[in-house]
Amino acid sequence: MSKNLKSWVLLLILACIWGSSFMLMKKGMFTENGEKIFSALQVGNLRMLIALQTFKDQMILKVVVDDPLNKIDSNILMSRLCLPS
Repeated sequence: MSKNLKSWVLLLILACIWGSSFMLMKKGMFTENGEKIFSALQVGNLRMLIALQTFKDQMILKVVVDDPLNKIDSNILMSRLCLPS
């Protein structure tokens, strides 16, 4: 498979996965009877919490590796955990 074709196939797969997540979130917010389980804000917050739990170890490891002597104060530490370098 050529590199160009492989890139397009991967882009199509990524678009399907990314787009299906929104449909699944919408489906998961309601019961079969149409009653609301979670609000949109709750679903968004839950996604952010899961992402934070998933990537917190990598974020903390990056700070420790960048500052092995632990000279970063708490304000800088929080900004490093929340913002990409």
